[in-house]
Amino acid sequence: MSVRLTKNPQIPWLLLLPVLLLYGILIGAGLVTAFIESLGYIPALGLLRPSWDAYRSILQQSDFMKNTLFSIWIALVSSLLSTIFGVLIAKAISDARANRLTVLTRKSMQLGLILPYLYGIFLVMTFLGQAGYVSRILYHTGIIQEPRQFPALLYDASGMGMVLVFVFKGTPFVALFVSNILSRVSAEYQDVARTLGAGHWTVFRRIHLPLSSSVIVWCASVLFAYDLGSFEVPYLLAAIRPVTLSTQLYSRYISPDLLKIPQAMALSVLLFLIGFSCTALYAVILKKVLGGRIA
Repeated sequence: MSVRLTKNPQIPWLLLLPVLLLYGILIGAGLVTAFIESLGYIPALGLLRPSWDAYRSILQQSDFMKNTLFSIWIALVSSLLSTIFGVLIAKAISDARANRLTVLTRKSMQLGLILPYLYGIFLVMTFLGQAGYVSRILYHTGIIQEPRQFPALLYDASGMGMVLVFVFKGTPFVALFVSNILSRVSAEYQDVARTLGAGHWTVFRRIHLPLSSSVIVWCASVLFAYDLGSFEVPYLLAAIRPVTLSTQLYSRYISPDLLKIPQAMALSVLLFLIGFSCTALYAVILKKVLGGRIA
């Protein structure tokens, strides 16, 4: 026997219309400007002939597809790990009583959420580099014979350093939002399920996850889109090859050669299209995986 969850009430779009129009105008104007400049039409630089040369030069690069897949892979792994850890922490917070450990955990999540990404990069480099504190502790305890035996987590082609920073920042984001939803779930669902013989994790999988699926999908999608477009973390922690699209974009944008601005704008438009498509697909898949029914 299964019970379908009642759908959420219709969103009052009229109340959201002013904000949506404001963001739509700002983002739309930026995209139009970026697209025009990507065609090479920049009167301030004396470029008056629109063309698709910038797009052709980017798409014809031998490593463009490899860098694209690498960018998507980093965003996918980071957002999934952040979502999993965040949901588990939110579950632990909602199940625990209001003791000091729970309060400390929530405060730690809030602190991790407000810390800038540069602090996350600094902490990862300080603790998990081959010359970091963890490597030194293992060396002094005799577990490794020299610091070089510690795994190269930073500046590696696998992108592990970037994933660590994204997970460090993304986990509190998911945990705080999901814990607020789980704390409001009526205890009647759990009581009925346990009366019917459902275990602790069955209640979590069949009741809590479907009820909080919308928030989980929203958080995961936001993290995926941000991790895909973030430039400061890959710029400081990525290896020479492969590189993310956001790093390529930033390098072209700060280049002293002003003629590379059309390429930077073209890559920006391509990154937006790739990010929008992948984020939408990612959200749809997550929604289907989490489901929306209680069995």
